[in-house]
Amino acid sequence: MSVLRSYLKLVSGSSRAAAQFGLRRDAAQVLVAERMDALLDELRLHKVALNKYTEEQRAYNGEVARQAEAILQMKKRRQEKEAALPLSHDRHLYGGDGEDLPMAPLSRSGRGGDGRGKLEREAFKEARQLLGPPPRKPTAPKSLYLHGQVGVGKTFLMDLFYENAQALSSAENDSSSGPPAPA
Repeated sequence: MSVLRSYLKLVSGSSRAAAQFGLRRDAAQVLVAERMDALLDELRLHKVALNKYTEEQRAYNGEVARQAEAILQMKKRRQEKEAALPLSHDRHLYGGDGEDLPMAPLSRSGRGGDGRGKLEREAFKEARQLLGPPPRKPTAPKSLYLHGQVGVGKTFLMDLFYENAQALSSAENDSSSGPPAPA
């Protein structure tokens, strides 16, 4: 169903509501009903995009956690290795075991107390840098603003919009729950 079809059905001359309440077709109301139908379509697509975003965000967060855990374990092993070596100038410039690659020294605060929290934060930061930015949340469709004199049909049209939005939502929920049960 659509807002426009619901509207046209109600204001047609054969409708009981049209006869009872004196409803008649209005060009401005038809335009608003068309825009409401477009908004319903945009909202339906937005809902699909939000579901996809949620799945991507969940996967991204899981991968960040896995990478951060691996980085944390490497940092802890490096810290333990560093703690076993005698303190020297070379140890801070290089890995301390003859490696020729410069490495940033680990702080001594990485042991005990608050140090684990700091290492975890560093590991998560590095994991996010490795994986790049998280998925972008889709932008919501633009809304409608109805205004006009008293009695021009604003509430009438919004009621039709709400009914169609509810019907669309329940139809999507019915289709997502699988095939209907046999009667």
